[in-house]
Amino acid sequence: MKIRIQAAIDAEDGDGEKVEDIVQLERGALRPEELGLTLTEAKAILHGMQQSVVSEQVAAYLTQFKICPDCGERRTRKGLIAADCP
Repeated sequence: MKIRIQAAIDAEDGDGEKVEDIVQLERGALRPEELGLTLTEAKAILHGMQQSVVSEQVAAYLTQFKICPDCGERRTRKGLIAADCP
């Protein structure tokens, strides 16, 4: 049995849904001692989810600073401070 866990992230700006694979688990013959997740598998799932969520949150946060709030111009890569606004 193969189990694939994915995260589907809907952007607020309408860019559509982003689907990212988190982890893929493989199981052989089912036995009572193999029911559920092992601690290692659970940690791998949590780590993958945290990576996915944090990277999307950072990208969304940094998007807020692409436009200068004072003049409305697009900022350069190193940033445009208010004193530099035309």
